[in-house]
Amino acid sequence: MLQRLGFDNKWRSWIEGCLRSSQVSVLINGSPTSEFSPQRGLRQGDPLSPFLYVIVAEGLAGMMRSAVQKNLFTSYEVGAKRVAVNLLQFADDTIFFGEPTISNVITIKSLLRCFELVSGLKINFYKSCCGAIGSNLSDLIRYAMVLNCKIMDIPFKYLGLPIGDNPRRQSMWKPIILKFEKKLALWKNKLISLAGRVCGLGIKDISLFNKALLGKWRWSMFHNEKNLWGDILESKYGGWRDLTSGEDNNFQSYWWKDLRKVYGNKDEEQWRLQGLQFDSHKKDYWKWLPGNTQAYTVKSTYGELLSWKVGSEEVPFLKELWSLKIPPKEKILTWRMYFESLPTIDNLKMRNIQIAQNEERCRFCLEEIETTTHLFFHCSKVDQVWKLCYKWANFNTVLPANAIQHFQQLPGHSYKNKQASRWKIMWAAAVYNIWMTRNNNIFRGQEVDIQQLEQKIRFTTWSWLKMDKDFPFNYVQWESAPGVCITEDEG
Repeated sequence: MLQRLGFDNKWRSWIEGCLRSSQVSVLINGSPTSEFSPQRGLRQGDPLSPFLYVIVAEGLAGMMRSAVQKNLFTSYEVGAKRVAVNLLQFADDTIFFGEPTISNVITIKSLLRCFELVSGLKINFYKSCCGAIGSNLSDLIRYAMVLNCKIMDIPFKYLGLPIGDNPRRQSMWKPIILKFEKKLALWKNKLISLAGRVCGLGIKDISLFNKALLGKWRWSMFHNEKNLWGDILESKYGGWRDLTSGEDNNFQSYWWKDLRKVYGNKDEEQWRLQGLQFDSHKKDYWKWLPGNTQAYTVKSTYGELLSWKVGSEEVPFLKELWSLKIPPKEKILTWRMYFESLPTIDNLKMRNIQIAQNEERCRFCLEEIETTTHLFFHCSKVDQVWKLCYKWANFNTVLPANAIQHFQQLPGHSYKNKQASRWKIMWAAAVYNIWMTRNNNIFRGQEVDIQQLEQKIRFTTWSWLKMDKDFPFNYVQWESAPGVCITEDEG
């Protein structure tokens, strides 16, 4: 096969050397036997094996092409353009498609037997099955007996997913969910903190991420029309042109209908067809505006969709927040503060939790009803805390009341990336200590002391900055001039 595919003799000798030089041993009752050289087949776990198997499996595809050319096998034809499909392969999983006739079944049996003899591989008929749509049961039983395999139920599983089922039913996904639950070890999940679950899993907006993945299909259909899957979609549905035209009908799959929903508003603002009218020898092409490569990527599309949903300012804010070198639980606290999901008085009342009237006021100023925005930015007492911190850098200003603008306000316009990052760590330390002071007042009865709060912010900031090995200052140096330590690189 390597020779038929055009591999050089030297390359083939390298591959042969890798196969012949390998040795394996078998564990018997936990003890390894002496090593021996395998005489046939490919070793499981060998990183070279999947690539070699793909090459070997190409022999089966070549045999099928030859059978079709000699009219020994009748392919299944898809759509209005009658695109022929007869074989799909993914690693060691293979599906044959064809007309439900005994002659096709005999041809498949012959191909598999020849493939066994030529390749030295063995077909596992016990794991194989056959099925037919539109045929009677007696014919199906006869086909299964010829192939010496089981009768396939519909829907059936391929690569772990049910094929032919309704993907909008919960019953279809239940076995898959159960499999994931077993692998995730739920007892460990209960012991992991909220920060561990959110930061560790890299949670995305599933709906937007799904739209970004679906969008890849339209881009690929335009640029890869001559591939088999492109021919099938063109023949069955009309290709990428049908995504923004026509109406849904009963002949369309759920997947195609979902794909149409992504472009169903016929809004071509993000899909601009660039026609090169001055050069008739060049094809028209699509240019993807988001991102830097002008080619569609799921990452750039997800970022664009997220900015549409939550605002263009929020995406860089969250990106900077997650990149700060501070403890994960403090990142989560700031994240929850921004989305106003902390258990402040207004949020507790929205959840129908009864709060005594004398406990509704802000614990700092005792004037306004406590909300997230008031507690961290509007409160007159908290504003004093922020201004004390800004005095570290000899900076006096009117602070924004918006969380993002507040986060991005720097004492110095010439701050470099490292200096800006250090200052934003101070900002996160202030948010953390403001919240902890509020909680200590409610649950422990501790008095609110603005000067003491500023000292806690000072110490917390230094302890977080020391998490970076490039921060050289000890606490005595930091205590005497925190603003200088933020802007300088050497102690």
